[in-house]
Amino acid sequence: MTERTNRVLIACDDPDRVLLLEEAFSEMDETRFARGLRGSWQRTYALDIDEAVAELRRASFDVLLFDHAAAVNDPAVPAFFQLRRAATDIPIVLLVAPGDELIGLALVRQGAQDFIVESELDCIPLERSLRCSIERHRLLSAQRNLALLDDVTGLLHHRAFDQILARDLSLADLHHLHPYLLDFELSPPPADRDLAAIRFADTLFAETSAHELVARLGDHRFAVFGLLPSELECRLRLQRLEAVLQPYGEFQSLTGAQLRQALCDNSGLESSLGCHLQHR
Repeated sequence: MTERTNRVLIACDDPDRVLLLEEAFSEMDETRFARGLRGSWQRTYALDIDEAVAELRRASFDVLLFDHAAAVNDPAVPAFFQLRRAATDIPIVLLVAPGDELIGLALVRQGAQDFIVESELDCIPLERSLRCSIERHRLLSAQRNLALLDDVTGLLHHRAFDQILARDLSLADLHHLHPYLLDFELSPPPADRDLAAIRFADTLFAETSAHELVARLGDHRFAVFGLLPSELECRLRLQRLEAVLQPYGEFQSLTGAQLRQALCDNSGLESSLGCHLQHR
């Protein structure tokens, strides 16, 4: 049985990590050969961001694996944006250090397809992440013309929020993070709903971080979702949001099991949390 060879560009300048990656890729190829599969991973290494950008301009690749330690002179986030601008047509998978899961999650929200923690690097999770990222990117590319943002506020609309939240909850399970959500309704309902929504969106932009999802679920309803390492940090974060947003209307805060139960009670975030708001 044959399968096409995938070309992967690896931005990594750490010799020890390069050896670890090579070992993982070799095991992947051996496993595929034992199963009668002939497709493999053709690797190209770049020692820094400039070299990676040059390779992207010179040749075509199926996926980019970015070790943020390769950003020698620049922080990981600006380096990622530089790569994303150069790699608009291929998925990016991140390799992050233990303890940097929130950075990985933030960059996933900024366009990366997935991230892998260095201490969990092995042939099976690496191949699964790369192949799934390629397929997800193909699907997203096919859906590129579908709008994900509310055209009035620039926030995510409820369908996009549902989809990204489901992905983030899977990441939370994988990396032992805790979810929190603030569901908010402007009160009283404004006469000029679009103007009120724009003003309130500006408030949310000012009070939320790149680690959080912010959406407009309806004319007067908004939501903020995030992940943190502990339940206590989630509750403290929600308390800070509640203190800022309390003058604007009514809200409900959910964390951990409460949030998951709300999502299981009905189909979709909008209907689930809408029921909870009506029956508070």
